[in-house]
Amino acid sequence: MYKITFFMELSPKELEEKLLPVGFKKLNAALIWGSEDTMFKIVPFGSDNHSTSHGYRLYFNGSITGALYLYDMGLNMFKPHISGVEYNITEIERTQQAWNFYFKSRTAYKIIDERGIYSKGNVGIVCVQDNLLNLQVRPTRPKGEVSLNRSLEEIATLIEEINPTTMDLFSFSEVV
Repeated sequence: MYKITFFMELSPKELEEKLLPVGFKKLNAALIWGSEDTMFKIVPFGSDNHSTSHGYRLYFNGSITGALYLYDMGLNMFKPHISGVEYNITEIERTQQAWNFYFKSRTAYKIIDERGIYSKGNVGIVCVQDNLLNLQVRPTRPKGEVSLNRSLEEIATLIEEINPTTMDLFSFSEVV
C-alpha cells in the first residue's frame, strides 16, 4: 500500500466539507473513497495545533494512474505540499537477512547503512523486519517537496524490479 505524506492550509473540517459531496465517505477521522479492490484514504495527523498548515497521510492501493486521477480531482486544487511517498512490500516472504544479501549482491543498489538501509536513484530502501521492506522518496533538502508523479513511477519501477509481475513468454518452456 502506498502512503503519501502532505501538508496544506485546508483544515480537516474544511477538507471534509469539500470531499463528502464528491463521493468520499467519512469513517472516524478518515475520508475514504473506494470501489472493488481500490481504496483511497485520507487521514489527518492526530494532533491539530491550529497552525496554518495541516498534515495528512494519503493511503491507497491499486494502480498509480487511478490514484493520480483521484489526487488530481480531489486534492490537487488545494495545493498540497508533498513531503514523502512510501510503499511497504509485504507480499514477498523473505527474511531481513535475505533482503540484505539481495541488495548487497547487486551493484545497482547503494549501501547507506550495513544494517539494512540502501538506495537506488531517489528511492530509499529500508529492510524493516522479516517480510517487510519499505521503499521511500523524501525531499533532498529540509522543507523540500517531492514530485508525486515521479516518486510514484520510481517506486513502481523498483517494485517491478524486486518482484516482477510480467511474464516473458519467450523464455517460458513447457514440458508436454
